Amino acid sequence: MFLRRWAARAVNQDEQALGPFPRSRLTMTHDLDAVTKTFAIRSKQTAFAAVNILRLLGRGEMSQARRRVGCGVRFALSTPSYNLLRRATELAEGRRGVIYVFAGGSRTTVAKRLLDPSYSLTPDVVRDLMSLGRDGWTIGLHPSIDAWKDPEALRHARTRLEAALGTPVHDCRQHWLRFSWSGTWAAQQEAGFLRDSSLGFNDRPGFRTAAALEYRPLGSTRDERSLLTTPLMLMDSHLYDYGLVADEQRAAAMSTWTREVQAVGGTAAVLWHPHTLAPDYGWEPGLRQLVSLMSGGDTSES
Repeated sequence: MFLRRWAARAVNQDEQALGPFPRSRLTMTHDLDAVTKTFAIRSKQTAFAAVNILRLLGRGEMSQARRRVGCGVRFALSTPSYNLLRRATELAEGRRGVIYVFAGGSRTTVAKRLLDPSYSLTPDVVRDLMSLGRDGWTIGLHPSIDAWKDPEALRHARTRLEAALGTPVHDCRQHWLRFSWSGTWAAQQEAGFLRDSSLGFNDRPGFRTAAALEYRPLGSTRDERSLLTTPLMLMDSHLYDYGLVADEQRAAAMSTWTREVQAVGGTAAVLWHPHTLAPDYGWEPGLRQLVSLMSGGDTSES
């Protein structure tokens, strides 16, 4: 926007004479991290709930803390279905985006056993993914936690996913957004990927490059890469696990970020994990609000 205005001033023309203002593009994405509730998920989220209860007690928010205790107990004891990818795509109300899928592999380290998804590319999972692919969704790779700068690991995972789906896979997002400025994009490009959406914050919404821009990052030789990166602006855990805000504040935060991108004609991705639509999380109203905002609607829950 600054360069556009500067150029118009330099040639003494109205900005509109330089061409139409770009239209914003917000892409819905889903990381398929779980299809069943595992012991690792139960342990991690229960621990997260305990930390948040202590944070609320430290802030003197007793009623919120009590509510979180009840939610934490229900989460620890319940075992709902997490096979909710189809539900998540239905809530997109016709939007099509990217689904990032774990392609399996060895679980030889403690980190991989604790942090990697535990599902495999079973016939049922593959059948659902292929159906969504035919329906217009793009299927990308969600690599193992330790593949963030390993082109061979990325290539092997990509090959496994392509073999299962029978179609090329060009999109990638690193698991847990594990990322290195010097290593990740180079490894992804070497492994044959064309697009990445790992560049975001784990604990807050926003833009790590301070711009709602899709671009081709430069390498150490300043040769332009063929890889295209889309910033990850917002994900569900920013609002529920890290934010510790009330429902109306959560809706206001989503509105602020989506309208900012729309106002400047920017490009960004948003992320919602399908398994959080289960009743033990209860985050479905937030996804409904986000979809409405992306379509230019209001934030009322339905």
